[in-house]
Amino acid sequence: MSAKYIEIELMISFNELNFPDSFSNPALPGDPFEIGELCKELNIHMDFVNVDEIYENTYEDSGETLVFYSNTSRELFLYINLFRDKYDQLNMVTLGVRAKIENSSKVKNIMENLYYRSSTVCNYKIKFV
Repeated sequence: MSAKYIEIELMISFNELNFPDSFSNPALPGDPFEIGELCKELNIHMDFVNVDEIYENTYEDSGETLVFYSNTSRELFLYINLFRDKYDQLNMVTLGVRAKIENSSKVKNIMENLYYRSSTVCNYKIKFV
């Protein structure tokens, strides 16, 4: 049986996740907006402001996982685990994505850009399902 999907997961500081806003310009080099690129690639609508507010209002030793599904299929999604460990001084979160194998190179490139740009990444996993 051949794989239909690719799943990629990484841990990164929430502070290094740059959500698109009205000041982001994808044409400018060095203006990272990987979350926006993932959402565009997977046809996902995400309320970026709400994600930031949820994280900022999360108490230590608690948190939730936010899952954003594609508008085309519930088999395609992006998730962010916002759990805040009381000993974590870097504000680490888990970002994961599931995409069709046909889109794997684009999604993998976006996630790798985020991985290599970040100074706090501590875990990176790829799985084919």
